[in-house]
Amino acid sequence: MRDADIVVTATRSPSPVFDGDWLAPGAFVSAVGTSTPRNRELDDRTLARASRVVVEWAPQSIGEAGEIVLWREDRDLAKIVDLPALYCGERAWAAASGHDITVFKSVGVGLADVAAAVLAIERARAGEERA
Repeated sequence: MRDADIVVTATRSPSPVFDGDWLAPGAFVSAVGTSTPRNRELDDRTLARASRVVVEWAPQSIGEAGEIVLWREDRDLAKIVDLPALYCGERAWAAASGHDITVFKSVGVGLADVAAAVLAIERARAGEERA
């Protein structure tokens, strides 16, 4: 893991599954497992080292993602970026440098599922009109 460019966690772990000091510069971490305020796959060190923590929707994630709720070391909520800010161009998609660690923390936002379903239906209907 120490040399990995991409690290994915997909567990129901109530406690961190690795030490954030193990992350290589420039690593991308995707934590998609636990989604309760009392459980966390990532430790404070991972979040402290990250230049940004990308979430689906900040208002929900700040209250539900255990990694963020339980984050105590160097807690900097300004580094939290939600997907709407990225899609609207309010924040840059790319990290500032190739050495920056980026974390994506998913808690599962139902609204995102609905938006994806609507998009799929619209595209299917557009395909029918062309046929």
